[in-house]
Amino acid sequence: MESPKAEVAFRAAVVAIEQKFTRRWHGGIGSNAIFSEDSLGWFVGLENSYEFLHVGYEKPNIEIGDIATIRITFNAKPSQPPV
Repeated sequence: MESPKAEVAFRAAVVAIEQKFTRRWHGGIGSNAIFSEDSLGWFVGLENSYEFLHVGYEKPNIEIGDIATIRITFNAKPSQPPV
């Protein structure tokens, strides 16, 4: 296995833990419309970040103020496109 091209790691405090939902239309019009609120899963917000990270469909065992370690590994482009 090749070594990573680069790696970035940092720590950040958890500032939000939220279950997010989407509203889905199932049929009908006007007052007869039928909708459901479907879970998109659980998301975590980190300090100094504008986006929320999806962490699964079960509520994570974390609390606001916990410290997360985020690691991103960058690999070289593949020599051939994936099939």
